[in-house]
Amino acid sequence: MRIAVLGGTGFIGPYVVRRLAAGGHRVTVVHRGLQERDDLGDVLHVHADRSALGAAMEEVGEADVALDMAPFTEAAARLAVEALRGRVGRLVVISSVDVYRAFGAMLGVEESPLPEPPVDEDSPLRSRLYPYRDSAPEGSPEWLREYDKIPIERLVMGDPEMPGTALRLGAVYGPGDRQHRLRPLVARIDDGRPALLLERTQAAAHYPYVYVENVAAAIAAAVVDERAAGRIYNVGPERTPTVRAWTEAVAEALGWSGRVVLVGDGTLEEAAGVDHRHGMDLVSARIRAELDVEDPVDFATGVRRTAEYERAHRGDGPTREDYAREDRLLAAL
Repeated sequence: MRIAVLGGTGFIGPYVVRRLAAGGHRVTVVHRGLQERDDLGDVLHVHADRSALGAAMEEVGEADVALDMAPFTEAAARLAVEALRGRVGRLVVISSVDVYRAFGAMLGVEESPLPEPPVDEDSPLRSRLYPYRDSAPEGSPEWLREYDKIPIERLVMGDPEMPGTALRLGAVYGPGDRQHRLRPLVARIDDGRPALLLERTQAAAHYPYVYVENVAAAIAAAVVDERAAGRIYNVGPERTPTVRAWTEAVAEALGWSGRVVLVGDGTLEEAAGVDHRHGMDLVSARIRAELDVEDPVDFATGVRRTAEYERAHRGDGPTREDYAREDRLLAAL
């Protein structure tokens, strides 16, 4: 199969590209050349900014399917659709579970029942677009104000000439994770902390953490399987645990024998703008059933690989002040 990948050199993309190349497909990666990688396998590289995709596709030629790894705004997605239309048979676009009303509730921009029922592909979407327009921190990239996957999905899935597939990814972690989702846990475990502290409401909420190589397997399956045409899929863990259960599982995988301790709501500093009363019990059964997707990496192996990466790239983590506050909370219990 002839496959064009737009992007593909960041965090998730290389795992997908390597998997497609290993499957014997002819893969061309179209990217800006800012991250030259020699670990993508036997693939072709075409350098082009998104605004020049039309010319780049002249070089790529026709493709059976294209995968857009990084459409962050509707304008960016439209450039891709216009460049690809008539040249590829189908377009797969990477979306996010942040399209759901449940995620909007966590951000405080959407009303949502408590607790939110399990979230499948037919669950309500946010009614408010551009969720970060009014809360983007100073110094954020300009596109963040225009970020929203909902209009991107509507554009791709509504194109009358080019069938689309949308993949709504959960919270992806693994080697290369720029958000370092496991770093706080790994740092505390490595520093020999006696306990891991969680807010009670946060601990009880579900959240769809999912390992990068398992995400890549699902993406690759959707790219090569024509049954995915016209379909939307959640890509998350087989079962979405509570934050407490996930924390305990991570600790066990890393051989840590301390305690997970729950503290009163609001006691710990929380992520800015996130309401931990809300969670997301994501259901990703559709892609597993329709496209025969199975996770190639078990949970413990994925955690250990991620921990090795975080230890090799340890940056900002818990401070002495963080640990002192946690010690005071433990002493007061």
